[in-house]
Amino acid sequence: MQQVIHAKVFNSSGSLVFKNDTCIYYGVEINDGDYVTLHEPCELWWCSAKKGYLTVHGCERPLHPPRCDTPYREDFGKCCQYSGVC
Repeated sequence: MQQVIHAKVFNSSGSLVFKNDTCIYYGVEINDGDYVTLHEPCELWWCSAKKGYLTVHGCERPLHPPRCDTPYREDFGKCCQYSGVC
C-alpha cells in the first residue's frame, strides 16, 4: 500500500505554546529538536522551539479501508500501514 505523508507547520496558537526552549502542544511537552510519535492520531510531532514552530507529520488513512484491512496499533510510521488479517 502506498503511504501518503503530509506535514503541517504550526506557529504559536492556543494549542501550541513555546516556553524555555520547549514546545507544549495539546499538553505534551517536547524539547527543542526532539519529537514524539503517536498512535492516535497517527502523527509525529517535531519541535523547533528556537525557530518558533512545530511540524506535524501524518499519514492519510482511507475512510473505507479495503475489506479486512485494519491499521497497525503502533506509533507513527507503522500506524500508517494496514494488516490484511480477517
